[in-house]
Amino acid sequence: MTSKKAELNQKVNVDSKHEGGKGIKNKPAPKKFSKIKQFFKNKKVQYFIAAIFILVLSYLIQYFFNKPDLGVYIASDMDSAGNVYVMGVDESNGQYSVTKITGNGASEFKINLEKSNDEYEYTYDNLESDSKGNFYFVKRVKKLSDAKNTNINLPLNSEIVFMYDTNGAYVKQVVNFDFSKDANPPTKDYVKKIQLSDQKMSLICNKNNTYDIVTANPLENSAPRKIKSFEITPPYSVSDDDLSIVSDMCVLSTGRVFYSTRTGELWGMNNQGEFSEYSNAVNNSDFILTDMTVDSSDNIYFTDRISGKFYKFNTKSVSSNVVYELSNRIAEKSDICLKDVRPLKSLEEDVYYGASKAFDKVFYVKCGTENKLVSDVRGKFLPWGLLIMVAAAALAVGLIYFVRYLSGVEIKRVSLALRILTMFLPVYVLAMGLLVYVNTNDSVTEYMSVLLGEQERGAKIVSDDIDGSQFAELDHIKEYMSPNYTKLKNSVQNGYSDLLLRIGDRSDYIITYIERYNKLYSTINVEHDSTSTSHSRLKYTKPDIATSQICLIDAVLERDESEAIYNLWNKFLNKTNEADALEAEFRDVYGKMTASFVPIRDANGKMVGMVGNFLDESIHRSEEFQKIFFHSLSVVLIITFAVFLYICFVIKICLKPLKRIEKAIGEFSKGRWSTRIKPESKDEFADISEAFNLMSEKIGRYTSNLIKLNKEYVRYVPTSIFKLMNKEKITQVDLHDNNIVNVSMVYITFNISCRGSYDFKDEYEIFEALNKSYAKIFEIIKENNGVVQKFDGLNIVSLFPESPFDAFNSAIQFREADINATIKKHMNVVLGKGNVLVGVSGIDERRGIIVVSDEIMQMFNIDTKINSIGIHEVATKSIIDELDSYAPYNYRFIGKVGKITGDGAADIYEIIDGRNKYKKDLYVSTQEIFENAVKMYLSGQFGESRKLFADVIRINENDKVAVYYLMKCDKAEKELNQKGADIEKLKERFTGFII
Repeated sequence: MTSKKAELNQKVNVDSKHEGGKGIKNKPAPKKFSKIKQFFKNKKVQYFIAAIFILVLSYLIQYFFNKPDLGVYIASDMDSAGNVYVMGVDESNGQYSVTKITGNGASEFKINLEKSNDEYEYTYDNLESDSKGNFYFVKRVKKLSDAKNTNINLPLNSEIVFMYDTNGAYVKQVVNFDFSKDANPPTKDYVKKIQLSDQKMSLICNKNNTYDIVTANPLENSAPRKIKSFEITPPYSVSDDDLSIVSDMCVLSTGRVFYSTRTGELWGMNNQGEFSEYSNAVNNSDFILTDMTVDSSDNIYFTDRISGKFYKFNTKSVSSNVVYELSNRIAEKSDICLKDVRPLKSLEEDVYYGASKAFDKVFYVKCGTENKLVSDVRGKFLPWGLLIMVAAAALAVGLIYFVRYLSGVEIKRVSLALRILTMFLPVYVLAMGLLVYVNTNDSVTEYMSVLLGEQERGAKIVSDDIDGSQFAELDHIKEYMSPNYTKLKNSVQNGYSDLLLRIGDRSDYIITYIERYNKLYSTINVEHDSTSTSHSRLKYTKPDIATSQICLIDAVLERDESEAIYNLWNKFLNKTNEADALEAEFRDVYGKMTASFVPIRDANGKMVGMVGNFLDESIHRSEEFQKIFFHSLSVVLIITFAVFLYICFVIKICLKPLKRIEKAIGEFSKGRWSTRIKPESKDEFADISEAFNLMSEKIGRYTSNLIKLNKEYVRYVPTSIFKLMNKEKITQVDLHDNNIVNVSMVYITFNISCRGSYDFKDEYEIFEALNKSYAKIFEIIKENNGVVQKFDGLNIVSLFPESPFDAFNSAIQFREADINATIKKHMNVVLGKGNVLVGVSGIDERRGIIVVSDEIMQMFNIDTKINSIGIHEVATKSIIDELDSYAPYNYRFIGKVGKITGDGAADIYEIIDGRNKYKKDLYVSTQEIFENAVKMYLSGQFGESRKLFADVIRINENDKVAVYYLMKCDKAEKELNQKGADIEKLKERFTGFII
C-alpha cells in the first residue's frame, strides 16, 4: 500500500513539472520577451532604474517635508505681483519672523526680527506691502524696567515703522515715535494702522480719544507730517481702557477720513474737515464695519461683522455695493468661501486678498476680477529642499547596500529559540510601549475629564454672575459703552475672577453669545489672565473666538467651529434637552481646544444667551502626558527585562519538537505530498502533526482536480479580449499582464421583469427572449468591429477599439434590429470613450480577464440617471468630441452628470432617433432653443430657462427632457420664492448635476 502511494506521488510530481501552469515543458519564450528580459538583466539598466526611483522618492520626501514654518499667524499682505508676506511668531522662544511666499507657493525667504531681551520687550504687527513689493511693519518697544506689577500694561518706549524691500533686505526706518521722554506715555498701541496707496503711507494713530493722521513717502527722505488731528468722544464716560468707540478707520487720497463705530455708525469727513454720518450708505440697519481698505480710486472696502458680508463703498457717488456674500465662492475651481478666509484686503480696484483662517490648511486667495488660489505652500528648493533630497537619497542608497550586505552574508545555523525571540522581541516591546501609552493616555484623559468638569462648573459660575434679564434687554450694538453694557461686562469679568478664585486656572477664554436675525453672535469676552499657566504661549495669539466687540461667529470662525456652536445653541433650545451644560471641541494653533457652554436665562427661565468657557486642552494635556509617561516607562522597562529573561528560558525548553515539524514542512514544500509526521508526544505538537498529515493527504488528492478545473474555466474567458492586450492565445498571457487602450464603449441595460406591467409571464420567457436578443446584438457588435467584454443577464458592455463611428452605428442598429419588442422598449444604450486597462488578475491557481475604466463606471452611473427622464440613448462628451462635424448623426446637449471619480461633471448628449423623420425634424428644429435653455438652467436663470423650455414643448409636446426641466424650473422658483429661503444655497442645489 505504501509503495503504491509513493509511486502515485512520484507521478504527480513529474506531471506537475510538465504542467505547472506554464504550458508545455521546455517551450521556449518568445524572442521579444527574451530580449526584454536580457535588457533588464543589464547592470547599467538596473542601476539607471534604481537611480530614477531614488531620485523620485527623495524628491517626494523633500516636497512633503520642506514646508516653511510660518509660526503663529500675526498678519499678512499681498503685493501686486501676487507675492504674499506673512508675519508670525514662534511662541516657544518669542521669535517674530516675516516669510515671503511667491505666486507659485514657494517660500522665497524668511527673515527673523529682533528678539526681546532682559531690558526691552519687542513686539511686531501691522504688516503691509506696497505695489513694488516693499513691505512695512510696526515694531513696538517696551522697557521692562518700567514694569510695576505685570508686563500687560507696560508703557510704550517707542514705535517704529520699518521698511524692507521685496528681497527681504532692510531699507530704513520710515517713522519713529519716541515716547521715552513723555510724562504720560501710552500703554496701548499708538499706531493703529498702516495704509498704503501709490507709495504713499498714511499712519492712523490714537492716544486716548485723540486720533492723528501722519503721512510719509517711504521712497523719499522727507520727514513724516501730521496732517490731521481730531478727537472722537465716546457717547458715555467709561473708565475701562479696553473699550473704544472706534471700530476701524481709513484715509482717502484727498486726506478725508472715514471711520466706523462699534455702535453701528459710519462717519466721513468732508472737504472742510467736518464729519458727517454716512450710515445710510450701508444696507443693513445694524452693522459694525471693520478691516477697512482703500484703493487708488478712493473706494472703501470693509467687512460687516454683523451680516458677515464684504462691501465696496464708492465715496464719490455715496452708494454701496455688496461684492461677495458668505455663500459665494471667492476663487474659481474652489469651494473656498468668504467664511473660510480672514477679512479681505483690497489690492487694487475690485481685486482682493484673503488669508486662510484654518490652522492646519494654510492657503491664500486672490479674488475679484483676478482669481487665484494657492493652497500648496512649501519651502524653497535651494538650499534646504536640495539638502533634504540629498539626505533622503543617501539614506535610500545606504539602505539598499545594507540589504545587499545582509543578503550576501552567509549565516550559519541559528537556534530555533533565538529565531523565535528575534520575532517576539519587537512585538513584545511594541506591546509594552503601547500599554504604557494607553495607560498614560487613560490617566491624562481622566485628568482632562476633571478639567472638563471644572470647565462646566466655571461656566456656571460666570453664568450665575450675569443678570439674564439685563443681558436680554441690552442692545449690544447701540448701547455699546453704555452704563448697562459696562455693568454687564463687569459682571462677566467678576465671574471670571470668581472662577479663578474658586476652582483655579481652568479657563483661557470666557465668551458670551446671543442670537439675532437667526444668527449667533459673540458679544463680551474675557481673555486669559496674565497669571494663567497658558499665558506664556497664548499671549502671542489673537484668537478669532475672542473678538473685541459683538461679531457674527460665521465671520470669524472656521466652518466646523461655527457649526458646532450653532448645534449647541439648538440643543439648549430643544425642549426635550434636559442638560444644563454642553461640551464641544475646537482647535487652534496648539491643537485641541475644549469648551463648556451654559445657557443664560432671564427671570422667567427663558434662554436669552449662552456662556462659553474655553480651555486650550493640548497645552495642558501635553504637560501632563510627559510627566505620567516617563514615570510609567521607567517602571515598565524593569519589568520587561525580568519577563524577557524568563521567556527566553521557556522558549528554549518547550519548542524542541518544532524541529521535526520544520523538517517535514521542508519536504512538503518540495512537492512531496506523501510526507508524514510521526507524533512522539501527547501535547499540542501532536495535534499539529495530525493536522499536517491530514492536510498533505487532502492536497495530494485535490491537486489533479484543480488542474482539470482550470482547463474548464478557460472556456468561459472572453478570449477575443486578448487582442486588446496584443495577445492571440490564453497560453501567451501571464499573470498581471495588462495593456491600456483607448476605445469607444457601449453599455446596454434591459430594464425588464416578469413582475408588474411587463409582457413576460415568467423567468423562462425572459430567458428565451434574452437569448434571441443576444444573438442579434452580438452579431451587430461583431459587424461593427466591436468586442463583448461581458454580459451578465440584464446588461452588456462592449468595446469598439477602431472608431467611435462603429459604436454609433451599433447603437442605431440596435433600434432597427429584429429584437423582442418589450426588450427593445425597455433597453437603454449609453455611449462613451476613454482609456481602459485590460489585464489578467488573480493568482496562479485562478485568473481572470478584467477591464478597468473610469469611463465605464461613469456609463453605469449615467444609466441609473436617464430612466428618471424617460430617454433611452445617450452619449458622453468624450465620444461626441471624436465625431466629425459632418457625421450623419443627430444629438443634442441635455445636461451634466457628476463624475464617479474626482470632481466635476460630464456633459451628456441625447441621441436623436432618426427612424421617424417627422419626430427627428421636431427635435432638430428645437435643438438650439433647447440647448440654450439647459445652459440658462445650469447658470441659475430658472425663469428665463422655463420660458425657453415652454417654447420647446409648444413645438414638440413629446419632448420628455424639456418636460423634465420644466418641472425642475417650477420647483426651483417655488422654493426660491419661499420666505426666508437661502437663495444662493438653493441655486447651488438646483444648478448642480441635474440628471
